[in-house]
Amino acid sequence: MTQLVHSWIGTLIPPSIGHLKELQVLDLSQNQISGIIPREIGNLLKLQTLQLFENSLSGSIPTEIVHCKNLTILNLYSNKLTGIVHCFGNLRALVLEYMENGNLDKLIHDSRIDRSRWDLSERVDVLVSVSRGLVYLHSEYDFPIVQCDLKPSNILLNEKWNVHVSDFGTARIMGVHHQD
Repeated sequence: MTQLVHSWIGTLIPPSIGHLKELQVLDLSQNQISGIIPREIGNLLKLQTLQLFENSLSGSIPTEIVHCKNLTILNLYSNKLTGIVHCFGNLRALVLEYMENGNLDKLIHDSRIDRSRWDLSERVDVLVSVSRGLVYLHSEYDFPIVQCDLKPSNILLNEKWNVHVSDFGTARIMGVHHQD
């Protein structure tokens, strides 16, 4: 298997990465890479895994990624990317807006965050917002969805401190029976 894993390639992903035609695994996560994902990434037709999480990438997710028909793992978490990832083959992806204030887990446990501004009423507001999100998923959506992994790291906070429930990898759609 041809892999490029945790290699520091500089501060940008070079367009020439598209020349690595036999590449199957590209893991450049946690590398402080900035800039855009080059559209030439779509030339990696044998690519199965693309891990670019926890960098400083920005801009649009290149539409050319749809050419990577063997892609089954795509992790773009913790970047400032926008756009839609079209699902194909075995890939299932959900791209959310960038959450400027991270997640509730960081707010609770990160010693570098000033929690003194979080009075009781603001904490209750977060609790109520999470509860409303769950009520929506359970009873107000077209079909009930149960988020089976609710924890502080799956509660995201945008720039206005609005709450978004995330990570539906173990979620269940009620009333739909799948054979595993």
